[in-house]
Amino acid sequence: MVRVKGGLLPVVGTLNLDDKEVSTVTFTQLRVRIELLQVKDVIRRSVMFQEVLALIATSPNPHNWPPNAMQTYWFGHFIDESETIPHVIAASDEDCPINQFLNMITSKQTGDLILVPQTQLGPVCEQCCEGCTLCPPIQSSNNQ
Repeated sequence: MVRVKGGLLPVVGTLNLDDKEVSTVTFTQLRVRIELLQVKDVIRRSVMFQEVLALIATSPNPHNWPPNAMQTYWFGHFIDESETIPHVIAASDEDCPINQFLNMITSKQTGDLILVPQTQLGPVCEQCCEGCTLCPPIQSSNNQ
């Protein structure tokens, strides 16, 4: 899923992980899988990432980020399936295994990984205007 102002967009792709990977794979490792595809000796952007970039480019930019921010995204997730605004995973936590944040045991939305475009976050990422109706809260493993 990709989050833009006004709500969540539909699922743009699926990454399949085996049971062993769920406890070891990090967000940093997933970022590579989302963005790149290798065919023989050629590495290129994946179709999924191209679709994400197209959605970001056509979504509102309420904080007036410059064009170079249009290719930046954060990972997000829901802690509880009743939530409507995802929690953003801090960049400092991207080297953590995904199972520290995602409930991969269930098929409900608590196991979904959400891509939050930079354009949807306030201008100071780690101190994002928490509580602002435009910005999801930053979540860090330090404050869980």
